[in-house]
Amino acid sequence: MRNAASKHARRWLWLGMLPGLALGAPALEEVLVTATKRESSLQDVSVAVTALSAQDIANAQITSSEQLTFLVPSLNLQKGNNPRQTSFSIRGIGTQSFSSAVEPSVSTMVDGVVMGRSGQAFMQLLDVERVEVLRGPQGTLFGKNSTAGVVHVITRDPTEAAEGEIMTGIINGGEYRAGGTVSGPVNDKLGFRLSANGKWLGSDVVCTDRPRFVKGLVRFSPQPKNKARCVSKLHVVGWGCGGARNES
Repeated sequence: MRNAASKHARRWLWLGMLPGLALGAPALEEVLVTATKRESSLQDVSVAVTALSAQDIANAQITSSEQLTFLVPSLNLQKGNNPRQTSFSIRGIGTQSFSSAVEPSVSTMVDGVVMGRSGQAFMQLLDVERVEVLRGPQGTLFGKNSTAGVVHVITRDPTEAAEGEIMTGIINGGEYRAGGTVSGPVNDKLGFRLSANGKWLGSDVVCTDRPRFVKGLVRFSPQPKNKARCVSKLHVVGWGCGGARNES
């Protein structure tokens, strides 16, 4: 009888502690993705997707799309002599033949626009809001060239208030990086965002590329629920070899 009463008392003590434990538990942050062509919670999407936030990319010091393989286990890179001979593969499925007319099996998209050729998939990750990697066939929503999956890069929108950001970095081997972003409204319906970055190498490092990347974005919002975006990008590569330098 005493044992039964003791168990009953412990049970009520444990139930009384539950509200306090629930109040002290940290709430999970909701992750929003557009894997199904509309914004929804990652927990509600019935698609195998890996979402990388801007903070995740910054913490891992990821600067190009090639380096996404460091954070996504099922995403692999088949490296060639140049970007046209390089491609992504997901779950071991990817493009094995390369030509200017061949569409890759892993579709790469930037802000909903398909990069239709293999070389277009590899770019500097400049001013990125998040990256979504969808695994498995996605032809219903993303077209025929997504047999293995989709790599979707979403860039940041213009801000409601004027702001700017400057980034600098020094890396082992005499490599220097710098970049900046300016964003703000033009009026109540028009906003802009301009970003640029570049990489420079010391005089002791020769025969390597020195890319500069510039991206401009304009957003027009005639109504709160209607938005139009116009994105323009410029990628310049300077090639240095023994002090000589050519730009293309």
